[in-house]
Amino acid sequence: MKLSISFLLITLAVFCSEANAIACPLAVLEATKFLTEPDFTYKLYLQFYKVPPEDIKAKLQVKQCANELSIWEKALISKVVVISLGVIFPSVS
Repeated sequence: MKLSISFLLITLAVFCSEANAIACPLAVLEATKFLTEPDFTYKLYLQFYKVPPEDIKAKLQVKQCANELSIWEKALISKVVVISLGVIFPSVS
């Protein structure tokens, strides 16, 4: 539980602008893929954007911790991220 709360707070702190608290849609997409995609698919996603191999390795190591979250915890975090996207595009949420 501590990990999911920490991840949620970090996600909100990093992806939200202080001026309007609206998350960048690409940041939301990346955070959602990080939580929901299998490791192999997520690695392909990162390689598509030419992320350096050492950065991919580091992200996959962190993703191992996120993989330990329950489906319910991942859904809850994703819902918060998507709701923040819904402020920009109301048809999404």
